[in-house]
Amino acid sequence: THATYSYKYGKIGFGAEVRNENIRSTNLGEFNRLNLGVFAENRTWLLKNRLNIGQGIYINQSSDLGMQYLPSIDANYKFSETISVFGNVGTSFRIPSFTDLYYQGPINEGNPDLDPEKAISYELGAKWNSPEHQLQTSVFLQEAEGLIDWVRASDLDTWQPRNYENTTTSGIEVNYKWTNSNNNSMPFKWSQVSLGYTYLDIALNQNNDLLSRYALSHLNHQLTARVTASVFEKLSLSVVGRYFDRINYK
Repeated sequence: THATYSYKYGKIGFGAEVRNENIRSTNLGEFNRLNLGVFAENRTWLLKNRLNIGQGIYINQSSDLGMQYLPSIDANYKFSETISVFGNVGTSFRIPSFTDLYYQGPINEGNPDLDPEKAISYELGAKWNSPEHQLQTSVFLQEAEGLIDWVRASDLDTWQPRNYENTTTSGIEVNYKWTNSNNNSMPFKWSQVSLGYTYLDIALNQNNDLLSRYALSHLNHQLTARVTASVFEKLSLSVVGRYFDRINYK
């Protein structure tokens, strides 16, 4: 459920949700988890609508993992109709899956004592929008604690998930899109071209010397490109390419 109320300088909203998770498995067993969430959000427009600021909070109550509080704030300022800057700070969490908690296998063993992962993220960026061109670039930073990873002490031990790692992730993201605004009646025309690039740098703060299964498998660089053409305005064809460089992989 969600309700909003508008006032002179903005809009405020409230909501609630209920999610029930149930599993019946010959391996994991039978478990049920109930999540109750409530949230409030407010957006205010100032300086003749050039500046808008949003604040929000989400509170989640899990039947077996307790309560989490997730505040956030964001802002966007328009210098003109085409150029704007934005920034945001937000918190997030991830509840361990039933597999993380209860799986039993010959080389993998779940851990029912896991806690949710927690993270806080920061982002600052700029946008340029015109009828044909859209460009957005941003820098971001995320500090996460208690990340769940499957670890073991030696090659002879079983893998078991633990709240093992604290990480600091920084990066850059750039996205560009060109849209053909020419409405000519040519049977074939290029309609859209988009390019995107992301760079990630992750600093891993391990609590001990356990061997990790997933700690060093993130992307360092990713470049994507898409070209779309239309034929008689009835058929469209898209060609997409992706290049990525993943740490510890050739």
